[in-house]
Amino acid sequence: MIPLFIWAWMMHFADMSFNIMPALHPNNFHLSWMDLSSMAFIGGFLGLIFVKNLYKYPIVPQQDPRFAESQDIMVPADEYVEAATARGINHKSGGHK
Repeated sequence: MIPLFIWAWMMHFADMSFNIMPALHPNNFHLSWMDLSSMAFIGGFLGLIFVKNLYKYPIVPQQDPRFAESQDIMVPADEYVEAATARGINHKSGGHK
């Protein structure tokens, strides 16, 4: 996704540069520091929003007792892992050994 995002962003910049900028600078192509800084500001702002929402709404389920099993990861069975699984919740043996 990142290469596709960069490609689309640069194509949009090239489109604006060759369709709009000739009206402002008819003699030649003009690249200003404000062009680059505005792209960095917008990219940073959207990246910040993405990271904030990623922490708020994670991609994978959090504290899912069967997540390791769904990813085919072998987790050693100890009392803490067993207590976090559905069998340990339904068993309700009373306490620690």
